Amino acid sequence: MINAYQLLKAAKKVGEVTTVFRFPYVHIICISHRFTDLEQDERELNFCSLVKTSVAELRKVLRNSLLSLRLLTYDEFSIEYPPDSNRGHHWLSALINQELNKSDFIEQPATGVKVIHFYGYKGGQARSTLLGLLSTALADDGWKVLVVDSDIEAPSLDMLYSRSSRSLAGTLLGVIQSTSEIVPERVKTPVEGSGYVDLLACRPKSSEFDIDASAFALRCALEPMIIEDAARRIMQFSAEKKYDALLIDHRSGLSPVTLPWMSTLPAPTVVCVRLDEQWRPAEEFIKSVLRTNFANPGVFVSWKPDDENLDSYRQRNSVQID
Repeated sequence: MINAYQLLKAAKKVGEVTTVFRFPYVHIICISHRFTDLEQDERELNFCSLVKTSVAELRKVLRNSLLSLRLLTYDEFSIEYPPDSNRGHHWLSALINQELNKSDFIEQPATGVKVIHFYGYKGGQARSTLLGLLSTALADDGWKVLVVDSDIEAPSLDMLYSRSSRSLAGTLLGVIQSTSEIVPERVKTPVEGSGYVDLLACRPKSSEFDIDASAFALRCALEPMIIEDAARRIMQFSAEKKYDALLIDHRSGLSPVTLPWMSTLPAPTVVCVRLDEQWRPAEEFIKSVLRTNFANPGVFVSWKPDDENLDSYRQRNSVQID
């Protein structure tokens, strides 16, 4: 049986292939004059014959991979898929676009707020710790910093800064639920200078919000575009309050909220990796992250053991670093 990658490669031999993501399906659109004056079932049979598979196999791979195959002429495509037809962002559409060499990147208007995303494919890579250290260093240098905890399944920035939000208005959950205002917690004020760090926690500390937080996690899986709306609102708030930097802490792995954030607010990403070979299965997913901001993709950060010489560490891991 063919898989999704084999289907994409075969489709490129039949006609021009493009994609449109309409959650939860990726529309694989094969455009060719050969479909002119053919009914849909005839087009499907024609396509299967050209890619050397059966209709049953084709439908099975489409179902398993959440794909919708559209076989269209150029005129039909322009009518059915006008510009800006995409609805949302996900790892599924990102990987398919990588295979097709297609970019979804749209340059955002300048706001004066520098955005940095923090991501790691596996947990325990010191991602949140690094964000906390950097935000504190920036505040010490006079920067006004807003940090957002978007690790919806296991938030931790409130513990890292030892300051929990007691009100809904100071949380990402509150932004999603459209509270009337955003009121972050001030978590760091240097002794000297004008810099500070404000925290928009993921959720209020009280257990009274456990049900809301559980529903929030489920909604993000079912309606990832709510994160895009929240990201735009937080960016507008950051510009209005004249923050210098917006640092966003993302969930590790394939969280459904990561790419909606990064695609809505394209910016460099700090990718935290432990050089233990366990990052290798994530290579294509990391590429998806870095492709969200072509001009300045970001940096990789790893941590060496305290008792090892830096030169030794670099030499020992030279293949992975390359």
